[in-house]
Amino acid sequence: MTGPPSTLGPRLVVVDAASAIDFYVAVFGAVEQDRIAQGPEGPIVRAQLAIGRCTFCVSDENRDTGNLAPPTLGGSAVLLELEADPDAVAERATARGADILIAVDHRAYGRRDCRIRDPFGHLWIVGRNL
Repeated sequence: MTGPPSTLGPRLVVVDAASAIDFYVAVFGAVEQDRIAQGPEGPIVRAQLAIGRCTFCVSDENRDTGNLAPPTLGGSAVLLELEADPDAVAERATARGADILIAVDHRAYGRRDCRIRDPFGHLWIVGRNL
């Protein structure tokens, strides 16, 4: 290897990627940049979204290829951290079916944040430094 990779970003595997994309756009302000699907009504193989300068991808679950969503796995072992207004994001997220796992509050380590499980099983820490 000649050097570090130029980019690294998560791919969130979900059941119903189209709905997940709508959720991420509405709740986190994501912008969809690209979408590859198997036909007009087929599963989404890969959709790239951006929140600020960060990008991530979303794909429909495909058990044949081992791409499994959190409900199939029994949960998620990854926490995605988003720098944003936790109060506003938590309000939008719960209005769209997310669960607040750790309430929005000021933390002793100088942040106001919360932990959210989105309706697709992915875990998010949303907060800002005080």
